[in-house]
Amino acid sequence: MKHFYSCLFIFNALFAFGQSSDTNMVDDVILPVKQYPYLSAKVQYGALSNSLSAIELLNFVSQDFLDNDEKEELLESIPSSLRFGYIRSFSAGYQEPGYDIFGAYKKGWGINVRNTYYNSAKLSKDLLNLMFYGNKPYAGTTINIGDSKFETWYFSSIDYNFDVLLDSIYPLQLTVSLHSGHDHNYYGVKMASIYTDPQGAYLDMDLDYKTRDKDGDVHPMAGIGASVGAAIELPIKEKGSLQLSVSDFGVMYWDKGNVLNADSTFRFEGVYFSDIFDLNDSLRDHASDEYKSAFYYSDSRSYYRLMPFKVSAAYTHKTDKYKWLPEVFIGANYRYLAGYYPQLRGGARIKTGRKQQLTAIATVGGYTWAGVDLGYDFQIGRDWKFALAIHNINGLVIPVTSGGAFGTIAVQYRL
Repeated sequence: MKHFYSCLFIFNALFAFGQSSDTNMVDDVILPVKQYPYLSAKVQYGALSNSLSAIELLNFVSQDFLDNDEKEELLESIPSSLRFGYIRSFSAGYQEPGYDIFGAYKKGWGINVRNTYYNSAKLSKDLLNLMFYGNKPYAGTTINIGDSKFETWYFSSIDYNFDVLLDSIYPLQLTVSLHSGHDHNYYGVKMASIYTDPQGAYLDMDLDYKTRDKDGDVHPMAGIGASVGAAIELPIKEKGSLQLSVSDFGVMYWDKGNVLNADSTFRFEGVYFSDIFDLNDSLRDHASDEYKSAFYYSDSRSYYRLMPFKVSAAYTHKTDKYKWLPEVFIGANYRYLAGYYPQLRGGARIKTGRKQQLTAIATVGGYTWAGVDLGYDFQIGRDWKFALAIHNINGLVIPVTSGGAFGTIAVQYRL
């Protein structure tokens, strides 16, 4: 985890002198509960990347130090930028699902609590080179560390959902959520170039960046937010249906955070740094007061931030040719996280027993270029239902391939 946070130090150093979605797999596979209220719990955990394997992700997250061979191996696996997302969440709730009875629809409702942590980034390859080797190897050249973002979210939520009928026919499930923010950091570099004089006589920088930084510490209530969500399923002809949903669309208000918007150029005289983490020390004797007054923030202000919402759309077609293949589907989703690309999905549900089924999904986009998701859900007795899912299982089965892996475990108990 420390190397994820080391990215924070990278940006802080730079700013000092400038100063199923991947997580909706369980929604695709868990068997719906009709008519009866139930309790539920869900755990999600994992890390995904466009370039790093599960082993490299583990090293990048857990190790304090990477030797030169590990650095070279990591950089060779990255095309133009490194994108990754680390997600950890737990939720529990009570639900009374809506259902049709004698031609009328009984509206459902539910309440849920959850704890969520996101760590996401898109880091340019030049930025990683600068992080690993400093600026000496780039004397006489200009490197571009722009188009980079890093963001962490840590918050707890209470969700209340209820059904509303559209045109007296189609149930629309609305969700209203209240959030307590524990920690948040955002560093966005739209454009940043660094030129180092061949003799180290000066360092030219041209920066356009933003920061939204709480303080790096975890608080019971460092911020407060609200969001809304909606989900609906619309029938299409006899065997098809369209599912649309949006969740966590709202804002979070963070109290007394560091806020900076900068678009500036600057020249530092006689600056070489062998390690980017030594940059502040290098600059201390080089116009320290001047660069601090030009770039560095020392005040504390409150700020708003759009929450990491999710939008999904899917089309499902029920089949009757094969009993073991009840339906197939295609879909797309998007998460408002750094480095996340829109994801396309297509798959099928396969019955493996009277109360169990397997879901297989091929994906393109998200944090990985392409992958395979597998889910298995089953029922034990009358009351217990379970769902297990792994996104990008190919990254887990063959851990040296890129992508990482993300898992979900969910359980429902009928009351």
